[in-house]
Amino acid sequence: MKTGKSALFLMMLFVLFYPTASAQREVRVPGERPPPRPRPPAPTIPLTPQPPTPSGVRVFGDWPPSGRCDFTLPPTGRQGLPNPACNDTTSGVDVPFGMSIEICEHDGQGSAGLGKCRRFLPGMNFVGDDMNDKGTTFIVEPRMIGYMNSADFPTGIKIFIGLSGSDFGNLSASGSIGYDGTWIKEDYSIPLPSSCSAPKVVETTKNGDASWSSSTQSGRLNLHLQIKPKAPFGGNNWVGIEVLCD
Repeated sequence: MKTGKSALFLMMLFVLFYPTASAQREVRVPGERPPPRPRPPAPTIPLTPQPPTPSGVRVFGDWPPSGRCDFTLPPTGRQGLPNPACNDTTSGVDVPFGMSIEICEHDGQGSAGLGKCRRFLPGMNFVGDDMNDKGTTFIVEPRMIGYMNSADFPTGIKIFIGLSGSDFGNLSASGSIGYDGTWIKEDYSIPLPSSCSAPKVVETTKNGDASWSSSTQSGRLNLHLQIKPKAPFGGNNWVGIEVLCD
């Protein structure tokens, strides 16, 4: 009986002082950091759908486009040809709304004998007989800039360029460059997206005999720029505008 009482006493001590399973989990080594608690999943924030951004201006080696020497230039400013084999082949461009491109022969440094330039606003356009197969340097910008300079036109100019193309579904952007014997004129009729239904047109530069005008009608922006050819021994005439969306 004495032995039985001793065994019962030892068993009671074991039950009193042996930690339970939950207590074992709480036992930590002094100085040890507690294990990290699992975090609840972060809430999902819905993204607002954004319209697709055009990758750049398409340049065509033939007009009408045939696929020969076609490439796309991003709106990153002045740049050369991505394929040197396509030098002096540019015949047309497709400019997305919101961008503009300037095509230059050689390095396009104005009247210094290093090449003339021609700038195009949104639309799918032929570059014109006098600029056909002469593009070497390009300036592509995420801005709609129109510009004309008499330095880029021969004194005895006889030029008429029809510009047309599809943009925004069934609407078409159309334009023309011509000479009426007094003025070199450039006209555009550009369909406007709903995000830019009331654009603002501002003058960026002007010199000599040059002027411009604009109007918005039936969802289209109509632009008119005109300059006089350079007079013998006279200075150049130029005008520039920019189309801004609020």
